[in-house]
Amino acid sequence: MMANVYGKAVRKMTRLFATLIILQWMGLQFTHAQNSVTDSLINLLPSHVKEDTTKVNLLNSISWEFHRMDMDEVIRYAEEAERISKEIDYPKGTARAYNLMAIGYSMKGQNEKAISLNEKCLAIGKEINDDYLVGVASNDLGVSLIEKGDYESALKYYHEGLKISIQIKDTLGIAIGNENIGGVHYTMGNIEKAKSYFFDAIQVGEKSSNPFVQIGAYYSLALMKWDAKQMDEANSFLEKALQLSIKANDLINLSNIYVTKAYMEIDNKNNELAEQYAIRAVQYGEQLQDPLLNAGNYLDLSNIYYELKSLEKAKESARKCIDITQEHELLENEMYAYSVLTDIYKEEKNFEKALTYKERFMEIQDSIFNKEKINSITELEEKYKSKQREAENELLKSKAKEQEYIIQRRSYIAIAFGIISLFIGIIGYIYYKNYKSKEKINKELEARVQQRTEDLLVANEDLKQSNMELERFAYITSHDLKEPLRNISSFVKLLERSLKPDPDSREADYMNFIIKNTHQMHQLIEDVLEFSRLSSQSNELQKVDLNDTVDNIKFSISNTLSQKDVNIIIDQPLPVIDNHPTHLHFLFKNLIENGIKYNESQQPTINISYESEPQKHHFIIKDNGIGIEEEYYPQIFEMFKRLHNRSVYEGTGLGLSICKKIISNMNGKIWVESVPGKGSTFHFYIPKTLAA
Repeated sequence: MMANVYGKAVRKMTRLFATLIILQWMGLQFTHAQNSVTDSLINLLPSHVKEDTTKVNLLNSISWEFHRMDMDEVIRYAEEAERISKEIDYPKGTARAYNLMAIGYSMKGQNEKAISLNEKCLAIGKEINDDYLVGVASNDLGVSLIEKGDYESALKYYHEGLKISIQIKDTLGIAIGNENIGGVHYTMGNIEKAKSYFFDAIQVGEKSSNPFVQIGAYYSLALMKWDAKQMDEANSFLEKALQLSIKANDLINLSNIYVTKAYMEIDNKNNELAEQYAIRAVQYGEQLQDPLLNAGNYLDLSNIYYELKSLEKAKESARKCIDITQEHELLENEMYAYSVLTDIYKEEKNFEKALTYKERFMEIQDSIFNKEKINSITELEEKYKSKQREAENELLKSKAKEQEYIIQRRSYIAIAFGIISLFIGIIGYIYYKNYKSKEKINKELEARVQQRTEDLLVANEDLKQSNMELERFAYITSHDLKEPLRNISSFVKLLERSLKPDPDSREADYMNFIIKNTHQMHQLIEDVLEFSRLSSQSNELQKVDLNDTVDNIKFSISNTLSQKDVNIIIDQPLPVIDNHPTHLHFLFKNLIENGIKYNESQQPTINISYESEPQKHHFIIKDNGIGIEEEYYPQIFEMFKRLHNRSVYEGTGLGLSICKKIISNMNGKIWVESVPGKGSTFHFYIPKTLAA
């Protein structure tokens, strides 16, 4: 039973994020007086009110207010809003009605219907360029797909929602987007990537006055640490989330957090405290009067009592869950409640009742599956018939045009046939003469081409062999050169230990000088080897998300970024392109590190921007460093060319020449613009269509 605890907690967390995003974008604040708000809105809706956009918006608002009380009312008011919106041609109202109906059906357990409605909302939102509609539909689709276990598709929609949040500078949306994406990556086993998104959410939360941002982030990290058996850290994060939830009077999160604490106390064998926490979670849920949350809480309470071997209490909680689910048609929770009862009666050796509840479990499971399957097949069939009718109509139109064209063409042929016949004999004679002449020339050309082809094949084979030998030579040479350097460095350290020179003495200076220069020589050998490898590395193209590339670079140089207080700014999300991930990583890393290295500002700043041009990607990396004189522009891309003494700025002088070679191999271009004392801007083009 305990194996699914984390999955249950993640599902609760996902539903919570969906609610929070909608609350933020609607500009609403949670209130305990929701019934009175709903009544006030309904009072504004007399039957004689004109059916216009105002009435549609009011109906949608009433539908939303019912989402924590009565899903049938959510759907009823949204359907009325949809009807009027279609009559007056108000696409925004129609799309919002679809989204609200999707919320109602999702809470009732009809996930496939919810997905279909949100897809319609998303399509309209994109058509009318409405960021709000695109955002809520994308996020809700992600939530529904998580429920289905389709993490890849959910991730796509969560990213779309995050992109919208960034565009409209919605702090809460950015934080929750990172939370949702982090949760998916964690579930899929991408632990490091998940951590990155969770910490991004926390950083956003620290800059926000909205406590919901931090609560979600800390709750996610607590679940992650708990799953990794890092209990001290899990408790620390969960306590932070709890204190923020208490301060914000956030009953949803308080309910979820206390359920999680109950499960954690079971792991700690503290049964009494586990029971107290589980009961407290139920109490918070009942205050909200949210049937889905209450059903889930009683289901969790039943699970916890089962783990504590309090079987009578487990039965009572499971039956309360069933009462709520039957009243509100929450079939999925009802199904799991029967599963718990099956386990309880098995434990009591009452196999007759266990079998009864098992059959009820299977019956609901089959019912859900069949309904979803029938709805899905019906919808697919209707779509297919619609497309088929469209295709048949197009075919009939095409045939009519074709017949008209044939009749017209025959008349032209009849007129032109006589003229063409006159020329056939002449053309035939000329063709015959030319054919004989060309046949002789072609034979001679074929012999020459064959000879040239054989020569090229031999030359290519020789060149390939030569390149392989050069690569082996470069590798062996670099290895042989590094070996004496390692020996020198080791023996200098031995001398240093033996002599124990005064740190301020000349002997200490000499030793430091030797160590520093061996390190410099070692780096020079590595860079020369890297330069020689560029032409021989795999040319296989891959999908490269440059946002991930920059994130990986930031992680790899995080110490430098922290020590120098570096600010890396990305103006807009970078594209996903077909390219070589290793080459692009080196390219961006070298240009970013140069902007930090040659920089004397209090806060070095690197600004990365992107422009899409018809045939190529245009990237711009700008820094606020020391800058470069115009006369030195060509030199910086040459091998071993340095503009500064190594005692001032370390380096081998190969970084930019490797960047230039990478871009040249892609048939691209790189150049620099700079103002001395104010910084440098590196531009480079990469073709959009790159040969493998």
